[in-house]
Amino acid sequence: MAMEVPVENGRDYLGRIELEGLPGKDLAGNTRCDHFTYQRAFDSMKTDAYWAMKKAKIKKAQDRVETQVTFVVPDNRRIDEDNMMFGLKAVWDALVEMGIIPDDCWKHLTHGRPSFIVTRTRKRPKVVVDFWEGEPLEREVA
Repeated sequence: MAMEVPVENGRDYLGRIELEGLPGKDLAGNTRCDHFTYQRAFDSMKTDAYWAMKKAKIKKAQDRVETQVTFVVPDNRRIDEDNMMFGLKAVWDALVEMGIIPDDCWKHLTHGRPSFIVTRTRKRPKVVVDFWEGEPLEREVA
Protein backbone atom coordinates (compact mmCIF):
# COMPACT_ATOMS: atom_id res chain seq x y z
CA MET A 1 0.00 0.00 0.00
CA ALA A 2 1.56 3.27 -1.10
CA MET A 3 0.85 6.25 1.10
CA GLU A 4 0.57 9.68 -0.47
CA VAL A 5 3.19 12.30 0.37
CA PRO A 6 1.42 14.76 2.66
CA VAL A 7 1.27 18.43 1.80
CA GLU A 8 1.62 21.14 4.42
CA ASN A 9 1.07 24.82 3.73
CA GLY A 10 4.34 26.59 2.98
CA ARG A 11 6.63 24.17 4.82
CA ASP A 12 9.47 22.17 3.35
CA TYR A 13 8.90 18.45 3.29
CA LEU A 14 12.11 16.75 4.43
CA GLY A 15 11.13 13.17 3.65
CA ARG A 16 9.59 9.92 4.89
CA ILE A 17 10.91 6.75 6.45
CA GLU A 18 9.16 3.42 6.85
CA LEU A 19 10.17 0.98 9.57
CA GLU A 20 8.94 -2.62 9.53
CA GLY A 21 7.17 -3.71 12.71
CA LEU A 22 6.09 -1.72 15.73
CA PRO A 23 8.40 -0.69 18.58
CA GLY A 24 8.77 -3.81 20.70
CA LYS A 25 7.55 -4.28 24.24
CA ASP A 26 11.14 -3.87 25.42
CA LEU A 27 10.99 -0.22 24.27
CA ALA A 28 7.67 0.59 25.95
CA GLY A 29 7.64 3.28 28.63
CA ASN A 30 6.47 0.86 31.28
CA THR A 31 8.77 -2.05 30.39
CA ARG A 32 10.04 -4.32 33.11
CA CYS A 33 13.05 -5.67 31.21
CA ASP A 34 16.64 -5.30 32.35
CA HIS A 35 18.86 -2.50 31.07
CA PHE A 36 20.78 -4.70 28.64
CA THR A 37 17.63 -6.00 26.95
CA TYR A 38 16.30 -2.45 26.62
CA GLN A 39 19.63 -1.18 25.24
CA ARG A 40 19.79 -3.99 22.65
CA ALA A 41 16.25 -3.20 21.44
CA PHE A 42 16.98 0.56 21.46
CA ASP A 43 20.20 0.17 19.45
CA SER A 44 18.45 -2.07 16.93
CA MET A 45 15.63 0.45 16.40
CA LYS A 46 18.11 3.33 16.18
CA THR A 47 20.20 1.50 13.56
CA ASP A 48 17.10 0.67 11.50
CA ALA A 49 15.99 4.30 11.65
CA TYR A 50 19.47 5.58 10.76
CA TRP A 51 19.67 3.44 7.62
CA ALA A 52 16.07 4.24 6.66
CA MET A 53 16.88 7.98 6.88
CA LYS A 54 20.04 7.49 4.86
CA LYS A 55 18.13 5.56 2.19
CA ALA A 56 15.33 8.16 2.11
CA LYS A 57 17.88 11.00 1.93
CA ILE A 58 16.20 13.03 4.67
CA LYS A 59 17.31 16.64 4.30
CA LYS A 60 19.00 18.59 7.07
CA ALA A 61 16.65 21.01 8.84
CA GLN A 62 17.50 24.68 9.15
CA ASP A 63 15.46 25.25 12.26
CA ARG A 64 12.92 22.89 13.75
CA VAL A 65 11.49 19.54 12.63
CA GLU A 66 7.91 18.44 13.03
CA THR A 67 7.07 14.76 12.66
CA GLN A 68 3.88 12.94 11.84
CA VAL A 69 3.84 9.27 12.83
CA THR A 70 1.47 6.78 11.22
CA PHE A 71 1.19 3.24 12.51
CA VAL A 72 0.00 0.87 9.75
CA VAL A 73 -1.45 -2.22 11.42
CA PRO A 74 -3.12 -5.37 10.01
CA ASP A 75 -5.92 -5.57 12.59
CA ASN A 76 -7.92 -3.63 15.15
CA ARG A 77 -6.06 -4.74 18.28
CA ARG A 78 -5.80 -2.27 21.11
CA ILE A 79 -2.47 -0.45 20.94
CA ASP A 80 -1.23 1.93 23.61
CA GLU A 81 -0.36 5.01 21.59
CA ASP A 82 1.84 6.48 24.35
CA ASN A 83 4.01 3.36 24.56
CA MET A 84 4.39 3.29 20.78
CA MET A 85 5.55 6.92 20.75
CA PHE A 86 7.91 6.27 23.67
CA GLY A 87 9.38 3.38 21.67
CA LEU A 88 10.28 5.80 18.87
CA LYS A 89 12.82 7.67 21.03
CA ALA A 90 15.53 5.78 19.14
CA VAL A 91 14.27 7.34 15.87
CA TRP A 92 14.58 10.84 17.33
CA ASP A 93 18.12 10.03 18.52
CA ALA A 94 18.97 8.87 15.00
CA LEU A 95 17.84 12.30 13.71
CA VAL A 96 20.45 13.90 15.95
CA GLU A 97 23.15 11.38 15.05
CA MET A 98 22.60 12.04 11.33
CA GLY A 99 22.93 15.80 11.90
CA ILE A 100 19.39 16.56 10.72
CA ILE A 101 18.70 18.42 13.96
CA PRO A 102 21.19 19.54 16.64
CA ASP A 103 19.20 18.11 19.56
CA ASP A 104 15.93 16.25 20.12
CA CYS A 105 14.64 18.72 22.70
CA TRP A 106 11.38 20.66 22.30
CA LYS A 107 13.14 23.58 20.62
CA HIS A 108 14.18 21.45 17.65
CA LEU A 109 11.65 18.61 17.46
CA THR A 110 7.86 18.41 17.76
CA HIS A 111 5.46 15.57 17.08
CA GLY A 112 1.97 15.68 15.65
CA ARG A 113 -0.68 13.37 17.04
CA PRO A 114 0.02 9.84 15.81
CA SER A 115 -2.49 8.22 13.50
CA PHE A 116 -3.38 4.59 12.83
CA ILE A 117 -4.31 2.92 9.55
CA VAL A 118 -5.84 -0.54 9.67
CA THR A 119 -5.27 -2.51 6.48
CA ARG A 120 -5.97 -6.16 5.82
CA THR A 121 -3.50 -6.25 2.90
CA ARG A 122 -0.40 -6.16 5.13
CA LYS A 123 0.44 -9.04 7.43
CA ARG A 124 3.17 -7.14 9.33
CA PRO A 125 2.70 -3.73 10.91
CA LYS A 126 4.96 -0.80 10.03
CA VAL A 127 5.69 2.69 11.24
CA VAL A 128 5.71 5.59 8.76
CA VAL A 129 7.33 8.85 9.88
CA ASP A 130 7.04 12.04 7.81
CA PHE A 131 9.35 14.99 8.51
CA TRP A 132 8.70 18.68 7.85
CA GLU A 133 10.77 21.77 8.38
CA GLY A 134 8.81 23.39 11.18
CA GLU A 135 8.47 26.96 12.27
CA PRO A 136 9.76 28.28 15.59
CA LEU A 137 7.43 27.73 18.48
CA GLU A 138 5.93 31.07 19.46
CA ARG A 139 3.48 30.81 22.31
CA GLU A 140 2.81 33.07 25.21
CA VAL A 141 2.51 31.54 28.62
CA ALA A 142 0.17 33.26 31.01
